[in-house]
Amino acid sequence: MNDIAQARELTALRAAFDWIAAVHVTPQQQALRDLDKAYANFFAGRAGYPLPRKKGVNGAFRFQGREIEVKRLNGKWSAARLPKIGWVKFRDTRRLRGKTMNVTVSLAANGWHIVFACEIDHAVPQNDLPAVGSTGAWRTR
Repeated sequence: MNDIAQARELTALRAAFDWIAAVHVTPQQQALRDLDKAYANFFAGRAGYPLPRKKGVNGAFRFQGREIEVKRLNGKWSAARLPKIGWVKFRDTRRLRGKTMNVTVSLAANGWHIVFACEIDHAVPQNDLPAVGSTGAWRTR
């Protein structure tokens, strides 16, 4: 069963149970995508068998960038609006550039962290250096 079929089941579960519907649907769908990718990697031989998530271990969840609104509060602080959570204040360590693709919120020993994955446009510098490696002169005996 792939993540699309599981997303259909998630819709039915959200209609049946209020405690499932209390959480925004995007982090739940992202968790199903992660699970589908983990099983695909396992069956392709690229990774070990997926382990179930445990309470209090890797408590991270992800939103898509189009659902997040960010506003600058002052020189050091900004706030992000997370669906069904509200405005969350965070300290700016660097300026957000480009288009926000997704936002991951995680819990660590020193508190909650928010990570923005952004797509930025940049010019690739011209490479004028010589090629590295064999030029065909290497021979084996």
